[in-house]
Amino acid sequence: MTDIPSYDAIEAYLTTHPLIAILLAIVLLSFLFSLMRLLVRLAFVLFVVFGIGLYWTHNEASVEWRARAQELGAKATEYGKEAWRAGAEIIEEKSKSFKVSDGD
Repeated sequence: MTDIPSYDAIEAYLTTHPLIAILLAIVLLSFLFSLMRLLVRLAFVLFVVFGIGLYWTHNEASVEWRARAQELGAKATEYGKEAWRAGAEIIEEKSKSFKVSDGD
């Protein structure tokens, strides 16, 4: 035989003793309320911690991103000038070859 009472026995006990049922409900509600307060406090603390972390990393990252953007801009300018020169040389060669073929 088990020592654990069944749900029917608990229900019968609480229906015959409504004051104990009300006290248990109050204890349960106060426990849930304190648990919710704890979760709200934890959420607030995590919000503050993650907000400070995001602000700090964003400031560091923005400085790094600006440096990278300037570096990439310089490289893009250099590659663009090289492409411009190569295109100009190709156009000159083609124009010379057309002039030679037109002269024949």
